[in-house]
Amino acid sequence: MKKILNIALISICLFNLSACATIVSTLPIVNNAVNKNNNETNTTSNSLFSINNNTYEVEIRENYMQNEKDGRVYLKTEYPYISLIGLDDNTAFHDTINEINKNQEKEANDFMENTNDSAIAALFESDMYEGTMYFTQESKMNIERKDNKLLVLSNQIYYDAGGAHPSTNLVSTNIYVPTGKELKIDDVVVDKNSFYDTLKTELKKQNPDFGFFDDWEDNIEIYKKGYIDLGEVDEELRYPVTLNFMLLDGKLNVYFNPYDLGPYASGGIGVNLPYSEFKGLVKDEYQ
Repeated sequence: MKKILNIALISICLFNLSACATIVSTLPIVNNAVNKNNNETNTTSNSLFSINNNTYEVEIRENYMQNEKDGRVYLKTEYPYISLIGLDDNTAFHDTINEINKNQEKEANDFMENTNDSAIAALFESDMYEGTMYFTQESKMNIERKDNKLLVLSNQIYYDAGGAHPSTNLVSTNIYVPTGKELKIDDVVVDKNSFYDTLKTELKKQNPDFGFFDDWEDNIEIYKKGYIDLGEVDEELRYPVTLNFMLLDGKLNVYFNPYDLGPYASGGIGVNLPYSEFKGLVKDEYQ
C-alpha cells in the first residue's frame, strides 16, 4: 500500500504540482522581469510537418509569470503555449491543442495562486533561505515527432518550492493528426495483456541495475488497470493514472518518473520497444 500511495503522490504532482513542495537556490531569474500576473512570451522551438501534402508550422512559446515583493522575485512559473500556423482553426487537431494550452495555463495560474502565501512566509518571514532563493515551476515542452500521422510532445516539468529536494517529471502527449485525438496506451496496442507482459520483461532486461521497489510489478498492474483504488481511505475514491509513452519514429518508448517504480534516488526509468523487434505490439496506423 505504501508504494501505491507513492504512485498516487507522483500522479497528483503531475496534475496539480502544488502538491509536492521543494526549494530552488541557483536557477537564473528570467531577463526582463514582469510584474505580478503579467505574461512575457519567448519562442523556444518550432518545426514543420505535413498534412495532406500541405506544410504547417508547429510553434512552441514559453510564457512567464512572476511575483515580486520589495524588489525581489520570489515566485515564478514558466509554461508552454503551442500554435499551429497555417491550419484551419475549426479542426479537431486544433481543438486538442487548444485544450492542452488551457490546461498548461491553468496549472501555471494554480501554482501562482496556491503557492504565493507559503512562498512569502518561507522567503520573507523566516531565516531558512538565502535572499536569492525563490519558488518556481517550470514546464518546458519539446517536439519528439511530427509528421502527417503523429505529433508527439514531451513536457519536462521542474518544481521547486520549499521541501527536501526538487521534483522533475516527464509528461508525454501523442496526438493522432488525422482525427486530432490524444491517444492513450489502450488506443494503440494490439493486445493489452501482451503489451504489459512485454513491458515488465523489458524493464528488467533493459535496466538491470535500476533500484526497483520490491513490489514494482504491482505498480505496473495499476497502470494496466488505469486507476488507483484508495478504498481503504474512501471506498468511492479512485484516482486515474496514465502511462507515459511516446510513439517515436520506429519505436515505442515508455517512461516512468521517479517514485513510479523505484525511490527518488533511482531516478526515472524507460524502455524502448522497436517495432521491428516487437511485431504486432502497436497497431500499424500508429507506428
